[in-house]
Amino acid sequence: MRWLRIAFVGLIGIGLLPLLADRAAAQGNPSQPFVPGELIIGYKSPEDREDAIREMRQTKEKLRVRGEIPSDMQANKVGESALRLRIDFPNAVKRSTRDNPASEISLLQDVAKQLKENDPRVKYAHPNWIMRIDPPIQRTPNDAKIHLQKLDVGVEEATPRSATAPDDPYYGLQWHYQPPPMGMNAVGAWKISKGSKNIVVAVLDTGILFNQEDINGSGNVLPGYDFVSQNFCTKEATKRHPQATDPGDACPKGGQASWHGTHVAGTIGAV
Repeated sequence: MRWLRIAFVGLIGIGLLPLLADRAAAQGNPSQPFVPGELIIGYKSPEDREDAIREMRQTKEKLRVRGEIPSDMQANKVGESALRLRIDFPNAVKRSTRDNPASEISLLQDVAKQLKENDPRVKYAHPNWIMRIDPPIQRTPNDAKIHLQKLDVGVEEATPRSATAPDDPYYGLQWHYQPPPMGMNAVGAWKISKGSKNIVVAVLDTGILFNQEDINGSGNVLPGYDFVSQNFCTKEATKRHPQATDPGDACPKGGQASWHGTHVAGTIGAV
């Protein structure tokens, strides 16, 4: 597919996903989408956050939870200019929200609204939402076609063959090209535009196989950058460098490499 030119960079934030998964698993009820009693408050600057911490007692006195002042509030710094705010509701409120997540989330959202409206330094305020990661699904080559049939989306109807259609022999089975809710509607976008080499897309992922047949010689790839400073297998320090080749799975017992970066880069800018 002649789509877009790519500026490719290596994976960053590699420890974030396991951290989020561990946090979610530790929060009790898996159907509860937030951490009980917590808000995330973002301020416009680190200085605004420091001022807000010093004024926390006065802030608590101004807040109302069903007409009552919170029993206590504790704040922990998050990132450069945010706080994780732990709110201790009055006893009467605690009893009414016990085993009632819908009631508690309504209260937390109301408190977040009060903080946002009464303090011009607050950039955003919301409950401490829990992000969960489902286990990966083991797929077979026919899964995409079967899934399309279950959604009552005919492959031939969704991706009609025409003189302007891609000539990839697997075109029609790439589920992520399909219209929503299946995919990103690349099929619909293809009718409007084939992309432009004047557009550069930065991909943050695992790296890329520059010699892959749909990428090699395409003229669509920039060297990119490897931001990884530690070997995933040996934990030894490695040098960051301006070249984003994916080394694959170098661990002796690591199993098959995902080549995810090549997959994403191919979606955006392969031939």
